[in-house]
Amino acid sequence: MRRVQFRHVLLATVAAAVLLCVCDVPEDSDRPDDLPGALKWRYKTGYAIYGSPAIAQDGTIYFGSCDGHLYALDPIGMLKWRRYTGGSHFSPTIAEDGTIYVGSHDGLVSALNPNGIFRWGYQTGGNVETSLGCPRFIGHLE
Repeated sequence: MRRVQFRHVLLATVAAAVLLCVCDVPEDSDRPDDLPGALKWRYKTGYAIYGSPAIAQDGTIYFGSCDGHLYALDPIGMLKWRRYTGGSHFSPTIAEDGTIYVGSHDGLVSALNPNGIFRWGYQTGGNVETSLGCPRFIGHLE
């Protein structure tokens, strides 16, 4: 499989439960169908998406949805896995070791392995409606 490098990638969330991928022209492309700004793929979830996606070093795209799932898509928009952890999810954070941290509207902070296996959860007692920056610090909570 040929790996294509793009100069720019835009992942946009639409409140209508769709994640869109719009890419710039591949650096080595001479094909007329590789138009700048062309929609490359879309992925529909069960409910609205309000947070921003996070992209891992291997190109995996992680994002949460108000359907209570955290999703992982490969770089071409195919589902790798989805995990139900409850509550509406917002923007995930990826730590240096690949752990995905995500908060939810039901107050749960979850840590998952890159393969979607649940590592741990912490009930905060209040809504977590933002991304969980500082992955170095978060890693010390385990």
